[in-house]
This record gives sequence, C-alpha cells and structure tokens, in this order.
Amino acid sequence: MKRIGERIGLVLGFVVFVALGFGVVLPNVEAANLYVPSGYSTIQAAVNAAGSGDTITVSAGTYTEAVYISKGIALVGVGTPVIKPPSYTNAVKFGSGADNASISGFKITGASSGYCGIYCYSSSPSITNNIISGNSGYGIYCYYSSSPTITNNTISGNSGSGISCYYYSSPTITNNTISGNSGSGIYRSSSYYSSPTISYNDVWNNTSSNYYSCSGTNEISADPKFIGAGDYHLQFSSPCVDTGLNTALGIPSTDKDGNPRIMNGRVNMGAYEFSTYITGIISYSGTKTGTLYYSAFTNPQFTGTPTAEWT
Repeated sequence: MKRIGERIGLVLGFVVFVALGFGVVLPNVEAANLYVPSGYSTIQAAVNAAGSGDTITVSAGTYTEAVYISKGIALVGVGTPVIKPPSYTNAVKFGSGADNASISGFKITGASSGYCGIYCYSSSPSITNNIISGNSGYGIYCYYSSSPTITNNTISGNSGSGISCYYYSSPTITNNTISGNSGSGIYRSSSYYSSPTISYNDVWNNTSSNYYSCSGTNEISADPKFIGAGDYHLQFSSPCVDTGLNTALGIPSTDKDGNPRIMNGRVNMGAYEFSTYITGIISYSGTKTGTLYYSAFTNPQFTGTPTAEWT
C-alpha cells in the first residue's frame, strides 16, 4: 500500500510540475447564450452570471435598472429593449475589464441628475446600433483611457454633449447621427490629451457647437430627416442615406431592426438603414407615375407606420 501511495504521489507531483512548468492544454469551453427576461429577470443578473465571451440577448421591454459591465460579453437587444436607470446613476457603465464587450440594439434613455447614457471608464467596448437619447448628461462619456468603437448609433436629444472625450480617451466614431444635443455634438477635452478618430458622421444642430476642440473627415452637418415624434428611422430624402463608410471599424451586419446593414451598395449613417426602393405606378384618386421611395420595415417588432414619398 505504501508503494501504491508513493506512485500516486509521484504521478500527481509530475502533473503539478507539468502544469506549473509547461502549461496544460484544457478543453475548449463554449461561450454561453443567456436570455432576458426568459432566463434572468434583469439585465444585470444575466451580466453577473455571464462569463467572458458569452452573449446576453435581451427581449423588448423597459428595464428600469442600471447596468454595469466589467467583462468581455456581448449585450444584444432584440425588438428595441429600453434601459432606463433609476435616479443618480448612469444607464450603462463599462468598467475596467470590458475592452472586448459590446452593446447593440438598445434604446438608452432617462439617466437623470447629470448622469450619462453610456459611461466608459478605463474600457474600450464596441457600441453599435443604439438609440441614445433623453439623458440629462452626456450621451456617451469616454473617461480615463477609454477608446470605444462607436459605430452606427443615433445620439440625439441629450442634455449634455452627444459624445465627450476626457483624460486620454480616444474613441473611433463612425457612421453615427449626432444631433439636437444641448452640449456639443462631439466634445474633446483639450487639456487631457484625448484624440478621437472621427469620420462619416452627421453632426448637426447641437446647441453649444457641433465639434469642440476636434474635427472629422468626410463629415456632414445637415438635418438627418428622421421620421419624427421619437421615431429615428430615416426619410428617403435624408442626407444620411447611402453616405456612410462600408469599412467602418465594428460595422454590424444588420441594422437596429435586424435588416441587412448595407442596402443599395452603401451603408447609412445612424442606427437604421433606409429599407426599400420601389419604382412603379401608384393609384390614388387618379394615377401618378414616378419613383416611389417607400420605407418598409420587415422586422415584426416594429409597430410604426411605414412612410412613402414621391419625387
């Protein structure tokens, strides 16, 4: 029995030696899919349970909570879930450890008392296909060496600046519509060495300025021509249709409605693609011949009324 124990001890010692000295090849662990609210009642509960590389899918509904992410997970909204935080907190905060995290498909609104829609602290997540509006602070706040990828979002109607960059933060900002914010459209703190990369955005009608201490390339500044009344889909005549950058970093394969992201050969600016072009004869108390631009939304989660305009 003593010899058997000695042999087991030698084998275990050898395994420990290999593990410490040479490393051990472990089996692959597949990423998990978590669901809210069917699997978890709150987004934060799912975040707490998730591991790095996992995906959390959130169904439509209003989630009255603040979400804190400090790991590399994907947060995906289906059917426009709304994150609306309680008082005195940011709606979504990415902390240290969230460099490979992402958020897409949400409406983020209602942060009060000067707090932000999305706050990145020492983190560089991917932020795509979101509506960020109606927050009393900044739409997106990049602070303390945060350099997120901000692509194809609609950032409008926030009481602070649309995007603010402080303290060594250098986000990549592409294909967004940034309009009607009470501060600047894009704000860069000139005294804290931030250097955002800005291109192919529509930055328009922001109260303080469209750009503060920064500038972009291939930018436009024109009314994005949303449908209106809180509906941020684009009209056919919008200058944001077919004017984005197809090769933008982090560009999603679908828009916020789940429709193909690139239609008619070139991506739109903002969270939505303009959906369908129809040419034909339309009757209405007579006949009119021409080109009808029809905004048709095929995602069953969309409940608005499609629009049509003639040229």
